Amino acid sequence: MDRATDGILITQNSVFKFVNAAFCEMMQYTEKELINKPFIDVVDKGHHAEMLENHKRRMTGESFPAIYRAKLFRKDGSSIMVELNSRTTDFEGNPASFVITRDITDRLQNEEELRKTQKELENLNRNL
Repeated sequence: MDRATDGILITQNSVFKFVNAAFCEMMQYTEKELINKPFIDVVDKGHHAEMLENHKRRMTGESFPAIYRAKLFRKDGSSIMVELNSRTTDFEGNPASFVITRDITDRLQNEEELRKTQKELENLNRNL
């Protein structure tokens, strides 16, 4: 899992139990700094309720979309938007969340720039 380009993590009882090198690099933390840290500590407050609700639903076996987005804060305070793909798993004999995390910050910025350019072109075409 340390060769993966996406961040991979396992949370149990709302704390990080495993993080791969890609997630550490993405978040600018060492593995030691993240292990046993509450996962909600790196989540933007605007996403707290959704993340906690998704975690609760996942742990009770309830069905809900497994892929969602959230804003996370890196160690230096900068933020990134991520796409999270989560599943329930077993970790050391107890239920846990297995999460694949992809930084989509650049993709979202590129999509926004494309939308702006398309709108500008539409406006230019109307004025011809």
